[in-house]
Formats: sequence, C-alpha cells, structure tokens
Amino acid sequence: MISLETRNRISQTLKETWSDPVFYAYMLGVRKAQVTPKERKRLKKELLKNWDDPKMRKKLVRHLQEISQSKEGRKNNSDRMKKLWSDSDYRAKQIKAIHNKKWRREVSEANTRNKTGKLPWNFGYTKDTHPGLMKLSNTNKGHLPKFNLFKRWYPSDDERRIEMRSSWEVSFALWLDAGGIDWEYESQYFHVGRGIWKGETYTPDFYLPAQKVYVELKGRLSEENAAKMKRFHKLYPDIQLWMFEYKHLKDNVLQFRKAA
Repeated sequence: MISLETRNRISQTLKETWSDPVFYAYMLGVRKAQVTPKERKRLKKELLKNWDDPKMRKKLVRHLQEISQSKEGRKNNSDRMKKLWSDSDYRAKQIKAIHNKKWRREVSEANTRNKTGKLPWNFGYTKDTHPGLMKLSNTNKGHLPKFNLFKRWYPSDDERRIEMRSSWEVSFALWLDAGGIDWEYESQYFHVGRGIWKGETYTPDFYLPAQKVYVELKGRLSEENAAKMKRFHKLYPDIQLWMFEYKHLKDNVLQFRKAA
C-alpha cells in the first residue's frame, strides 16, 4: 500500500508536468485518440467489475475516504469543482441534469448501490403501497420541508428569528412591520387532498390575526398552484385568502428587498 506521503509527492509531480501547456495539449490529443467508444465501454465494464468485488470496493472506499478527509484532499476537490462550475457550458449542463428527476433517481440508486451493494429499502414503494412510508407521510403533514437553497432569515431580534423561504416573504414581513400590522408565518395548514400538486396539505405563507386573513405570495402562479388554490377555495369558502403576485408587490413591498 502506497503511503499518503508518497501519493502526495506523485500527485505534485503530475500537477507540475500537466501545468506545462505544451505537454497538456499533446496529452489531450493522445487521450482523445486512445479513448475510443470501444475503450470507454471496456473501462466502464472494468470499473463496475471492481466495484462489484467486495474486497476491491472496501479498498476503493477506504482510499476515497483518506483523500476526502485530508485537508489537502478537501481543498483539491473544492478547487476542482469551482473550476468546473466556472465553465458556463458545464454549469448549464449540470443545472439541466439536476432538474431531471429520472437522472436524480438513477444517481441516488447508484450511490446507494455502490456503498451498500443493494438498492434502497424503499425502492419502488410509495406511501400508498408501504405502511412505513404512509406513517412517515402522516407524521409530516403540515410540516413543510426546509429548502436550504432559498433560505432567508427575517431580520428581527433573536426572539423572533424566523427562517423564511424567499426574500419576497421577508420583504412582505418587513412591509407589514412598517405598517404596524401583526402577522404569523406559516401558522396553519389545511387538508386539500390529492391533485396534480405535491402532498395533501396547503400552508399559506402568512396569517393576519387582526384582519383574520391568510396571505399567499407567488412570483409565478403555476398550473399546480392554481389547481391547489381552486381546491382550497372550494373546501374552505368562509376563509379569506389573499394572493399577491409580482404585479401587486413590485411598487411597495419589494422596496424592502434590500433589507432582506
């Protein structure tokens, strides 16, 4: 087994060699000529064969863990990903792939299979076909997931530091504060059943206690959201729900967006 120090020395030598633009251009030509479709197929088959071997998988996993856990390894990975994502073509390709549900599912299954040698326990099941998933679904009713990608904090004192889902919602909360209007954030959910939307419940963004009005903010009203709103009004005709879109918010509310 090659020591970490030896691997680092070899890695440094290779980096210096590949940093030469003449050598880099030459090797790209060589690699392109060598890696034919037939050769790529052979390499893929060999890689899958190695991962199917328990001893080899354990060895490869240990090797990857050593690299990922070292400070230098983490920095190299970070620098490599920053360089890749700075390429506009790569970024566009990855964003398109991320929004492809089939691709995400295949990646998840491949990762699980590589780590454990088998598919996830819930592969192929839904909450309608598996009692455990149904129980989990019932437990999570009314609790919206946290979307860290769009997380925004309502900037108030520590006693009321609220995590919101968009800068629009924070702007609206600040606008209500400026007008002296009391509000509650995602304080109540309503059962709306199944439809083309996700889930079975609906949680309005805000509730104004003094006015007894619920408020929903939508930058864009999708077909799924419109259908859910229609179902809500049909099931709860006595509840007031106001929905504001961009055209309603742009003149007054969004002036608070910089503070958000």
